[in-house]
Formats: sequence, C-alpha cells, structure tokens
Amino acid sequence: MITTIPGRNQVVTLIARKSKLSLDGLYRVGQRQNHGKDTKSKRALQFIGVYMAKYKRLPTTESMVACANMDWVIQSLAKAGKNPTAQGFADAMRPMTYKDPFGDPDLNLATGNHAGPQAVAIDQVKNGVWSRVSTVIKTLK
Repeated sequence: MITTIPGRNQVVTLIARKSKLSLDGLYRVGQRQNHGKDTKSKRALQFIGVYMAKYKRLPTTESMVACANMDWVIQSLAKAGKNPTAQGFADAMRPMTYKDPFGDPDLNLATGNHAGPQAVAIDQVKNGVWSRVSTVIKTLK
C-alpha cells in the first residue's frame, strides 16, 4: 500500500501506535521528510525546539512545510520591492530557486514550470516510524 499527502505524516503512525496497530510496510511518496528529534538537520532541530516549547508536542511535517513555504513567499515579496503587485511578485518568484531550510529538495517555479513537487523520495514505515528507503527522485521531463 502506498500513500501520498494525507497519510504520510507522523500523525498516522502516532494513531496506529496508540491503537496498538502496525502500519509496518506502508509506503509513502513525497518531497518532504518527517523530522523528529533524531534529525540531522540543525535548522529542523531548532524549529522542533521552538515548536515544542510553544505547543508541547512535536511538529508535523505540514507545520514545517508551512514554515518553509512562507519563507519562500517572504523572500519573493522582498525581491518584488516596497509596493509589490501580483505581476511583480510572480516576476520575483519565478527565477528564484528556493533553498529549503530543512534540507528538502530545492524548489522553483520557472516560467512554464508549475509542477510541485519537483523531486520526491519513497519512505516506508518500519517499527512504527517513517524511514527513507530511496534516494531523491528528480523531476521527470
């Protein structure tokens, strides 16, 4: 069985654990990693610390995605200037290659490219935890 966005976060494995069910063997495909306290990403660890201090629980992948996406928007707005228009914002964002702060693949929306994600990897639940089982698969053209 393989899942995409709705089933690929830590909440799914948490529910299974609390229900004493095993999801071992479930696959997911997606661009983003699930970062936990054992992540090697310093920026993700920093985010996790701030999030846990405020909400008293680990952040989900979606909270990190929202943070990264807003960072990309903020950078684009800064490049668009003091009085951005929709066109100015688009013109600022299109040539930008966004460097994801949590170590996920870079993103861009160059003219004619509205695909997302542009790179994915496959993970599998092993011992109740999502584990990466493939290398990053780059955009197909």
